[in-house]
Amino acid sequence: MAPNKDPLPIVLVIDSSITIRKKFETRLGAAGFEVISVSTTDEANLILEKVRVDIITLDSSILGNKHGNWLRLQRKSGLTLPVVIIGRALLDESHQVAFSLKSGAQDFFDRDDIWKNTQTITDSFNYLIGKRRKGKKFTAGERPTGLLKRLSHPDVILIGASTGGPEILNQLLKNMPPSCPPIVIVQHIEPEQRESFYYQLAKTASLKTAKPKSGLILKPGHLYMAMGHYYIGIGKSRENLVLKIETHSTYQNFCPSVDHLFHSATSVNANICAVLLTGLGSDGARGLAELHRKGALTFAQDKESSPVFGMPQEAIRLGAASIIGNPKKIRSEIEIRLMSMQKSRLTMGLKT
Repeated sequence: MAPNKDPLPIVLVIDSSITIRKKFETRLGAAGFEVISVSTTDEANLILEKVRVDIITLDSSILGNKHGNWLRLQRKSGLTLPVVIIGRALLDESHQVAFSLKSGAQDFFDRDDIWKNTQTITDSFNYLIGKRRKGKKFTAGERPTGLLKRLSHPDVILIGASTGGPEILNQLLKNMPPSCPPIVIVQHIEPEQRESFYYQLAKTASLKTAKPKSGLILKPGHLYMAMGHYYIGIGKSRENLVLKIETHSTYQNFCPSVDHLFHSATSVNANICAVLLTGLGSDGARGLAELHRKGALTFAQDKESSPVFGMPQEAIRLGAASIIGNPKKIRSEIEIRLMSMQKSRLTMGLKT
């Protein structure tokens, strides 16, 4: 007699979009989950009365309508199931996402991740389901492997550019808010032009400058850039993000190297925002992919606005970009995170 197989984990998808429900049914079904999908929280209540669900996904747009208190009320009534928010990392939804996290959601994913990063979603689901089956308690923001981390205020912004970069950087960084996180740049440019470009860019960006040196604490409202023949990266000293200056690197095609900068950030426990702009070749693409896998917010410049599409094109080919767009869109998305932090103050660590 064949042994009984463990039942498939059951996902209750609550989403107003039939397209999203169908996507989940297809992708999660192929990944070994049983999916029950409904369009309203009223329907969800009926399912929860009859079926032993393992995890819930909740449409972020529902948080803004009459069902907005559903998750909070369910938690008060004793709901212990892990809940994952599905939405868009946009300013008009960020406050609702913040509210949902305070109410007891464990993670957040962008709708596009259903297609682009299904494995990341299923990894999160398996982690949360496994933890619940072991009888362990959850915290709000329990598993920030999705866009929860990418929605958060960045601790540092890393930017790489090559051919055509100076003009694009001036567009992207013009009049940055003085409270913006520290920005670290690798721009491929002739050595004799680096210092003058750095100070000119800082002036355009309305940011302060500092001579790069190892161990220098990165401060808000400051711009840092590699100006000599060395590799610039970031690290952590106690609670501070710091610069790391090195004369050798595994990435030796360019000095300074965008890949080196991005790779250095993969070992730093912080909210990283990384941007790969116009340039010939592929420097930065692998590093951006590493950061993306670590949950960083990653951008690649689009083809239409890139004087030379080589570097961002390779990053896009590798699936390294959370968001693809022109300098205006990238700037807007970064500002969304800055504004979201000021207005929402995402609260972590609340017991559910």
